[in-house]
Amino acid sequence: MAVKRNTGVDWALLAGRIGALNGGLLAHKVWDAIDEEYVWPDGTAPDAESYTNIVFVGPEDMRTADGGRDVEGDIWMSDELADPSLTHVPCIDNIDDFNTMFGTAYTGHDYEFNAVSSSPPSGWAWVNQGSATYTERFGGGVINYPAGASINWRMLMQSVTGLPSTWTAYAKLNGMGTFSADCFFGLTLYDGTKVIDFSRYVSTPGTRYYVSQWTNVNTYSSSPLSAVQRGPMFEDNIYIRITKNSATSYDFAVSSDGVGWITLLAAYNVSAYMTPTHLGFGTSNTGSMDSVATCHWFRVR
Repeated sequence: MAVKRNTGVDWALLAGRIGALNGGLLAHKVWDAIDEEYVWPDGTAPDAESYTNIVFVGPEDMRTADGGRDVEGDIWMSDELADPSLTHVPCIDNIDDFNTMFGTAYTGHDYEFNAVSSSPPSGWAWVNQGSATYTERFGGGVINYPAGASINWRMLMQSVTGLPSTWTAYAKLNGMGTFSADCFFGLTLYDGTKVIDFSRYVSTPGTRYYVSQWTNVNTYSSSPLSAVQRGPMFEDNIYIRITKNSATSYDFAVSSDGVGWITLLAAYNVSAYMTPTHLGFGTSNTGSMDSVATCHWFRVR
């Protein structure tokens, strides 16, 4: 796998590929090679596909893919990775790593919010859109709910048709709002009229995790869970998990990294209030300030 210095490498593109491969963990190892150029042993320049098979080494790890040593800490490239761990750091946000941990998807219910669009993804639809807008780009699907006159849930939902009798829904979400607006963002269940939210909620005196029952999209009923108070404003990046154990037993859990989870509400009897026909995410506020909910990915197992 000898590689010599020569011509043909687009270093700007190469640096981008490094970040794509490992989240920037090894990007600094380009430091002594930026003004050097490399080609494959046959004299051809690496193309874009070849960049996915680059092994980066530096002072912290001088090994090369063929077991050799690079005493100057330069970049070596291989068309066959001897040790994929050199270029991949496992991350729950990566769909392949997620599948390794949690299993295979149920067809039609997963969505990675990676498109560029102002329309809901295929299979998703607005519930009570009102003045809210949707924008999808940069790895997030954003519901922006402008300040209004009264509280309303603005939601993007998909049908639960096709799911088995037991399932677990995972999502990476964040949201913004202030306590003066009674803002919510989170996952929601819907039966065509009633709403149950599994969400972050902010109001006086602070923010908390909430499970709330709504008679309809703008009429609050009750809260089986109100817990974990925090400061007077939310601006969070969280992972939310809903597990359907049975029609009478749902669990609600949260995580800061998608790996370690805390169950905040267990064996919650959803069927005593509704029979959900749709599952999705949304945001709500009472009118004095905009609220935003962003979903980065949504997966059901």
